[in-house]
Amino acid sequence: MFIARTSFLEKDFSTGSIPTYPGNKKSPVLLLWILIPSYEDSCPPPKTAAVFLSGGMDSAILASYMPKGTKAYTARCIGTGTIDETERAAVYCRAYGLEHVIVDVTWGDYLQAMEELMIHDGSPIIPNEPQAYLMAKKAKADGVQCIVYGDCADTEFGGMTKLLAKDWDFDGFVERFTFLDPRKVLKNPVDMGEIFEPYRKGDKGIDFISFIAGPYAVSAAGALTNAMDAVGLEFVDPYEHCCLGEPLDLQRVRSGDSKYLVRDLFRQRYPGMEVPEKLPMSRPADAWLKDWEGPKREEFLPGCIEGLTGEQRLLLFSLERFLDLIGV
Repeated sequence: MFIARTSFLEKDFSTGSIPTYPGNKKSPVLLLWILIPSYEDSCPPPKTAAVFLSGGMDSAILASYMPKGTKAYTARCIGTGTIDETERAAVYCRAYGLEHVIVDVTWGDYLQAMEELMIHDGSPIIPNEPQAYLMAKKAKADGVQCIVYGDCADTEFGGMTKLLAKDWDFDGFVERFTFLDPRKVLKNPVDMGEIFEPYRKGDKGIDFISFIAGPYAVSAAGALTNAMDAVGLEFVDPYEHCCLGEPLDLQRVRSGDSKYLVRDLFRQRYPGMEVPEKLPMSRPADAWLKDWEGPKREEFLPGCIEGLTGEQRLLLFSLERFLDLIGV
């Protein structure tokens, strides 16, 4: 909810590489299987397309529509505590005859990618961005021209279960949504409540569903769109062009049936296979940053990394690295 004051904030971050969704192209759907195959129109021949494939249901569904022999890229971070999704992804590849390409990512790889992306983006990275960037670089080297990926299913079809867990009041949602409170790490934070205010309902409520489908979806998509843009690959997310044709059934989501349309389609495409539960793109941030003593720049509070998770430390590391790169 707060950011640091620096001279670099004269840059307009409201445009540039931050993606926007083509709302007029969204198609309301009640049965997701009707629309998903239409992604083929976005990568017409003779373009060579590939798919980014995790162990989750969203990308697995897209992989099932790819032609036999298509390359499917999965990132695997090297380090203690990471979650290896390659085995599950390999199952999907075998089911539909895809060529599975595993891209190993070390801390050195991640750091190099982080700096290249910061220079390209003009901002600190989104934590998933370097992994996507390294997969995209490998795909580009392999002759791929267009990447198919599934990022927007969570925000369009009720996948953000923790954010959808209850009917939030305004302050409670802002606190829950703030992954790392900058007031605890920065000396001079600036109130960014204007991001949430358009979604306020009455004095204390908030339209959290619209916020998730709006600002959150757009910012989250940047992890992949910025990476693809930096490499120079075309890309398409079929879920981006979909929206629910009726109000989200919150009771169904809260009872454990999140992304129910997506789950139904997964069962159709992979009969008899257990539906995988959502896992965030994994990286061993705790192991990678276990010896980092924290930021040294004067913008940060002394000792501010105490009690932070690896992922929170990674955000701080990224911000300090960015400020060093731009020379403020």
